[in-house]
Amino acid sequence: MCIARYGSIAILTGLLVHPVLAQAPDGRADSSAEAPASARPETETPARFPPPQTTPDSQASPPSSAGPSDGTGNQTEPSGSTPAPPASPAAETTARLKEQIAARQAQLQASEQSLEPELVKRLSTTYTQALTYLTAVESAETESAKYLEQIAGAAEALSEVNQQIVDFTPSHLREDLTINDLRLGKERLQQLNLALSAATGEVERLEAEQTRRTKRRQEIPVELSRLSAELDELRTADLPSDNGSEALGEAIRWQAEANVLADEAQLKKLERELQTYDSLGSLMPQELALARGVAEDLREAVKIVSQQLESLRSNQIQQAKYDTQELLDRTTDEETAKQVSELLSKIEKWQELAGQHLSVEAEVITVRETLDHWRGRLANMQTLEKGSNQAQGDSLTGGGSFNSWVGLMLRRQLDELPSTTQLAREIRDVDEQLRAARATQFSLQDSQRDVLRSKREIQRLYLSDSTIEDVAKREPAVGQRWEVLLKRESLLAAMKIDVDEFIDSLLQLATTRQQLIDLTYDYRAFIDRHILWIRSAEPIARSDFPSAIEAAQWLCDAKLLQLAKLIASDAARYPWWYALFIGSIGLLVANRTAMLRLIKQLGNEAEKKSCSKFQLTARALLLTALVACPLAIVLLFAHWRLLAISNFDGIGVDAQEYVRAISQGLLAAAWVLFPLAFLRHVCRDGGVGIKHFDWPKPFCELMHHNLAWLLACGLPLVFLVHA
Repeated sequence: MCIARYGSIAILTGLLVHPVLAQAPDGRADSSAEAPASARPETETPARFPPPQTTPDSQASPPSSAGPSDGTGNQTEPSGSTPAPPASPAAETTARLKEQIAARQAQLQASEQSLEPELVKRLSTTYTQALTYLTAVESAETESAKYLEQIAGAAEALSEVNQQIVDFTPSHLREDLTINDLRLGKERLQQLNLALSAATGEVERLEAEQTRRTKRRQEIPVELSRLSAELDELRTADLPSDNGSEALGEAIRWQAEANVLADEAQLKKLERELQTYDSLGSLMPQELALARGVAEDLREAVKIVSQQLESLRSNQIQQAKYDTQELLDRTTDEETAKQVSELLSKIEKWQELAGQHLSVEAEVITVRETLDHWRGRLANMQTLEKGSNQAQGDSLTGGGSFNSWVGLMLRRQLDELPSTTQLAREIRDVDEQLRAARATQFSLQDSQRDVLRSKREIQRLYLSDSTIEDVAKREPAVGQRWEVLLKRESLLAAMKIDVDEFIDSLLQLATTRQQLIDLTYDYRAFIDRHILWIRSAEPIARSDFPSAIEAAQWLCDAKLLQLAKLIASDAARYPWWYALFIGSIGLLVANRTAMLRLIKQLGNEAEKKSCSKFQLTARALLLTALVACPLAIVLLFAHWRLLAISNFDGIGVDAQEYVRAISQGLLAAAWVLFPLAFLRHVCRDGGVGIKHFDWPKPFCELMHHNLAWLLACGLPLVFLVHA
């Protein structure tokens, strides 16, 4: 190792600097500086700093916290203390090097003014780099110790988890989930939802950790191989030049030694990490199974409590409806009966909202599961992208196995993504429900204010010096009104609580759907960033040429003559279509020059600063479309007639397949041709792009030129691909 290689040299060499640096680390003067000339070496050198006091790794300096001596030179442990574990050789060497470097840095700082700036800079940089390596050694040693602790406790942890799985009891068996009170039931449901959220988070954490460990197990062998090669190279590499400075040579040797120590510690840490994953390989699935069991149990408990709450709510509404109807039957006062009838209508609305509330809560769960599903997919794809970038040193556009199969996956997922249009429509429906629910909420608030006002009126008129019982005996109508008011007050309060919860559920549903829309846009953007650069098929090989030649022969064989005869027969059968087509195309071609001239004139008027007429631009765009469309119309007409010809009676199966193939190729070419031709004419000199839209002229000229080449080369390829 480098310790054995450079250790003895570091002990024997000194710091070749100004005599003012001839100070020991503890501040004492160097005795060699005052020694007689006869005691000095034969070759005279400037005053040197004595080398730091170093010992072999097995005889490192004892820690300052050691106990008292036993009189024989050995340290004794203090009574009642736990013996510390022995330090590793790497830790001892690291501590020694840090002490030596710290001493040299202090001396360098004290004598910085008397040294050459370049030497000071190199020494400072070398010391700092060496200390960085040593810090990395300590960090790696700490992590290695943690991995050893995990390895040591793996068996016990696995036993505990297995015992927990054996002892696991479903919540509906270990505790009573019966709900008899709505308020207590809602509190219980809230507690269960919080516990379910925590359990779901734990499952997600364990799944992410399992994915990370699986990925990490694949990365560690690569890192081990790289580190081993780097370590071998470091051990055999020549040291940089010290430019004749013993101090710099010493610093370079320390840096090299620290670098080797850092790589060795990192190598050891990676080996420990791999051993940890091997020892914990059976623990993680058990922990995940336990966490999933807990989450599923809580989900079932939430379902049980929710069903009971729904049953209680339904019973409450039915009982309120029955009591109110009974009250209406007993009411004799016309005004009071009217109020009770209004209360009955509100109870029916309450019952309707309760049914909607149940469906909304179920929908919230469904949308949230969909959101979590696609969020997990996006996270997995981003993790895969990051891992591919690290492995290839490039983005997804780089070649590799990632691009082939992930490209197909992304294309499939693009079709499977939720429809943002449908989600937006559903959000609008939720908004309608929200408006109706808020209208009901405001109506309930108004009714509550009316009840409060009526109660205060009765209290002011009748209850200032009497009880309601006495008043009811004297005036039964007042007592009946008071009974109705109390009934309305309690029912309105219960209704308002349910309506408020319904509004909260609607808001939660709308928010979750909006999050799903945002996630869908993010996922589509992710796919759009990579889908165009992903290879969708295997590279062209020599074996593909025979099939390509065969396809070309099939496309250009003797069926062309038969196709010409079929077209002539179709023209004879429908001459007016062909006459109309030829006349229209002839008209467009004959007026092409005039239309181009008119486009230029409109552009000259539109580019004037005083021009504010949009109709000039609209006319120019229409004329540009007419200039660009003749060839596309020819292709579309040919597609239409060939498609009709393929349905003729008496045409063979082979000829029919051939005609339809030509027809589909012409249709695809037409769809590609027109927008590109239109854009090319927009970018022509004097066209709409330069004159109306104020596009840069060099850009338009380049687009006009390149689009011509694209059309010439691309259209035949589009036709061949779709034919």
